[in-house]
Amino acid sequence: MKPSIKIISVLLLFMNFNSYSQQYWHRVGGGLGQVGTGEVVVSLLNDTINHLLYASGNFNEADDTIGCSGVVNWDSQNWTTNTNFNSNPSTKVLGFFQGKIFIGTTNQNTGNVAYNLSGTTWASAGYMNDGGVSCLCVYHNKLYAGGRFTNVDGIPATFIACYDGANWSEPGGGIWCTQFPGDVSAMCVWNDKLIVGGNFNQAGGVFVHSVAAWNDTTWSDVGGGGN
Repeated sequence: MKPSIKIISVLLLFMNFNSYSQQYWHRVGGGLGQVGTGEVVVSLLNDTINHLLYASGNFNEADDTIGCSGVVNWDSQNWTTNTNFNSNPSTKVLGFFQGKIFIGTTNQNTGNVAYNLSGTTWASAGYMNDGGVSCLCVYHNKLYAGGRFTNVDGIPATFIACYDGANWSEPGGGIWCTQFPGDVSAMCVWNDKLIVGGNFNQAGGVFVHSVAAWNDTTWSDVGGGGN
């Protein structure tokens, strides 16, 4: 066999092996929580500044041995616990805003949005009443929180609120449901609009059907909502 053919053969063998090996799932350290206990991971976040993977949810253990309160980060080799976040609500969702990790929580009938000051030190950005926070999303340099609540720190905000780094406000009159208990459970940015999903039928007075779009000024339906 000619040398060039041997080299090509070895390269093809390496490429096939590498492609095949990438098809396997791998454990991330010792994992999070305990199997069979109902502990779950709710949210994942890529901290691109510090090159860390954050995980949050309802779990009390990382790597089978490290006690935690449902917020940890992975540096590609080890899990580190944020132990000073000393509560274990059933829901924790993550966001990245103004260079800080933010977390939204639901704990019984209240909620909280907090941010990571440094390491294991957290500070509150606002407290929600009622059902707490289900999702976070950054849009036009503001952090939006969605869930089942009607005020943040006493400021009226139905199902959705936005934070500019200092103050909370209700975007466009908020979102609500006129027929049954509702909420905002999902948000993303698409075509330079904030798309909001959940269980609701009105957004800022506009009739919608479980999904609405916010352009930083007004609400609108998405694809003929409100039927």
